[in-house]
Amino acid sequence: MKIIGLSLFLFCVIPLSATGQNAFMPKAEIFDRLDVSLKGRLRHLMLFDFFEGGGQELLLIERRGSYPEWKNVLSLWALDSSEKKFHSKSETPFPDDVLFFAPIPLRLISTPSFLLIRKSHLEVWSWEGKGFEPQEKRKVVFPFPFASVPDGNVTPLELLIHSRGFFAPSPEGVIFLKIEPNGLLQSKVFSIPPKGFSKSSVNGRPFDLPFMARTSFWYLQLIGGHPKDPGAPVFFAPWMDEVIRFSGVSNASERIFLRQLSEEERDDGRSFVVTFPRDLNGDGITDFLVNKFKGSVTSMQAETRIFFADAKGKFEKEGTLLKPEGNRAAGAFPIDFDIDGRVDLAVASAQYNVWAVIKALLQKSVTVHFSLYRYSERGYGEKADWTRDISFRFNLQEGEIDGLFPTLEGDFNADGFPDALYARNRHELTVLLQKDGSFPGVPNGTYDVSVPQYIKVGNLNEDDQSDVILFDTKTKKNQTLTVLLATPHLL
Repeated sequence: MKIIGLSLFLFCVIPLSATGQNAFMPKAEIFDRLDVSLKGRLRHLMLFDFFEGGGQELLLIERRGSYPEWKNVLSLWALDSSEKKFHSKSETPFPDDVLFFAPIPLRLISTPSFLLIRKSHLEVWSWEGKGFEPQEKRKVVFPFPFASVPDGNVTPLELLIHSRGFFAPSPEGVIFLKIEPNGLLQSKVFSIPPKGFSKSSVNGRPFDLPFMARTSFWYLQLIGGHPKDPGAPVFFAPWMDEVIRFSGVSNASERIFLRQLSEEERDDGRSFVVTFPRDLNGDGITDFLVNKFKGSVTSMQAETRIFFADAKGKFEKEGTLLKPEGNRAAGAFPIDFDIDGRVDLAVASAQYNVWAVIKALLQKSVTVHFSLYRYSERGYGEKADWTRDISFRFNLQEGEIDGLFPTLEGDFNADGFPDALYARNRHELTVLLQKDGSFPGVPNGTYDVSVPQYIKVGNLNEDDQSDVILFDTKTKKNQTLTVLLATPHLL
């Protein structure tokens, strides 16, 4: 069933190779490659601006030792641009009872710091010149501890920031904290299930199976758009086709039932829903984009519905059905593709029937249809504004595509617009640069490299061109990572 992992983030790419290039000309490398070897086994990777100046740093949570004597270590890596290599700036062993880890943005605290949430308290660790040390004054003790602590596991979090403070999980639910010169100021406690933080979004990508599993369970999100508290922090905790809307001002919660699953579908183990809260029509009130998937690999069914909220925050019972072209199972993801302030919908779809599976078995490839629905004053049209197909190598043993679906997280030519990066197989990355709201007919560049399970896109050397980190978290594959620095050939 892994074939349903439509890891979107975009589209508009066609199955092409580098045949448009002159075969007699030397290939201009679009990336400079750096390989990094680790002491431990990589469990999580984050990109973060820990220090002013330069690019982003790599925050790695490594597991050292063997079960049951696992030890989690935070290693901080930075790029030395002059020598074009990465070096480890520090290593910080975590206490055994740590549940959550989160870097703290510099706009909240002047010193590079991170938050550790432990079984009975939370604390801030700050940079002391050569490493991170706990700050005794910046510590909050819980009235009662978390009920259980996992063995050797640490869940990385992206802090929910509001004003000059942040929200963090606690045994009581969610607490709001402000960092003061003399300590941590705790102002409010919200009774939101702490299991809203039980899954990490750090490595999940839209329409990957890990992402779907994460969004099928509670995971707290912070977004504005509450009809009764304009501009207030609002929590959304999606679970299948149910959402809790919780105002951070009035302390009032509301359960919203989108009613996309029948009683039978709730129990069949083959149906699930992915919900995105977004202000889709620009009226200041949060709407919902809901993807529903059900069935087996040979009879996959999927649909996308849009639920627009009225001025009182109420929704139409059925919502608006987004109809993909042909007999396809589709999933949509919201993104402002052309940076005009309006939310567009990127859609990935594919044929799911016996004949499609037979084709995948015979040709060892699968074709995925990508399309874009732009938002206008009339809403989203019935037909896509433009479409493209791309063929990926199909892994018969794993039952999924043998590559990476397109991502629009990067800007590889530093023009301010998202560009596409994807892999049609496990041996080559392809870059397509956006221009005038579309992509060219041939790739702007390809790069030969072993493509592992995960990919991160960021800016590691502050040149405004996005860079790429390739890594894996599976045992025997997770003691190295590959960094690809974008070159001027992509400008």
